[in-house]
Amino acid sequence: MERPLEELVAMPPLPTFEGEVKCRCIYQASCAETPVGARIIEIHRDGGEEARIVPRIGMKMKLADEAVALLPLMPTGVSGALLVRSPLIVGALRQYFELLWERATPIGAAEPESPLSAVQQKILQLLAQDMTDERIARQVGLNANSVRRHIAAIRNELGAVNRLAAGAAAARRGWIK
Repeated sequence: MERPLEELVAMPPLPTFEGEVKCRCIYQASCAETPVGARIIEIHRDGGEEARIVPRIGMKMKLADEAVALLPLMPTGVSGALLVRSPLIVGALRQYFELLWERATPIGAAEPESPLSAVQQKILQLLAQDMTDERIARQVGLNANSVRRHIAAIRNELGAVNRLAAGAAAARRGWIK
């Protein structure tokens, strides 16, 4: 006999801070894919938490202000934690969090829209497959010089210095499926 979801996610009411505290959390995508995990995230978002997801999280941590970090001693986080007060270490952990936050996808966000034309989107998809300009030109029915101009425009739009950086930036923005 399965228990109702509300019974599995029995949580005390979350405190409301009415804008006094900013709470941001990055969840691993697999957490949001389970009914219980999705419900927990929903409860926290209803309480004012900003939430994003990434495919995989390398480590769990909690940061408070700019002064403290809490790191689990084991991957599950149930065997104790290490309280870190070193400004240097807490600062590095905060930078790691901000980097992940920037790359994470907001939960409930609409599909990112690309400002690229349909031809440029096709070229970007083929670039992601590591095709040469000549092969891309054959695929999209343009000459190689036209493809190079489109690639330059794509790189300019993404602020990328090369093809590899353009692919990475496009993937972060959700432009590559």
